[in-house]
Amino acid sequence: MPQKAQNRLSAAVGPSLLVIVEAFGIAILFLSSTITQVILQAILFLVSMAVIWYAAHPLSHFAVAKIYGVRTLFFFIGSSDIGKNGPSIAKKISPYLITVGTKLDRSRFLTISKTRRGWILGSGALVGVIVLALIESFAILDFEFNTVSLVLGGIFFLLTVGTELVLSTKSGDLSKMKKELSKAK
Repeated sequence: MPQKAQNRLSAAVGPSLLVIVEAFGIAILFLSSTITQVILQAILFLVSMAVIWYAAHPLSHFAVAKIYGVRTLFFFIGSSDIGKNGPSIAKKISPYLITVGTKLDRSRFLTISKTRRGWILGSGALVGVIVLALIESFAILDFEFNTVSLVLGGIFFLLTVGTELVLSTKSGDLSKMKKELSKAK
């Protein structure tokens, strides 16, 4: 999560807006299944995947923290720190990647088990990948999506998995999760 918050959203407004964004993404997903024009369906399908994935990430941090009794103080919109320890291209583009982050109650966060802290920190990356897998599975099983949509959706899914494995394990959510879980042993 970025160090400097550019814009803050209250802990009440943030999840509400993210749920609305999720609903919008799901609506685009279902709309895209009704489109017969190949390129338009593929574009709408990819947009729906990106929107749902993007909003699921901070929502999962919020939800898992709430389950474990850690309060979210606020949400913020800022630039990504994914390039912090990644390849040079990631360092160059990360300031331009806008992310929605969660600011957790640190004093409460530090009182829960390291395992629970790990799950809170890793939930964004894990849920994001799971959500994309579910969307791609839905599209395959729906039989209303054309081959171009399915292939592009599959590429988006694989690129996301690759990005999580290459970048997130070095400086992102999975790195933070791994660090907490290794302390739990």
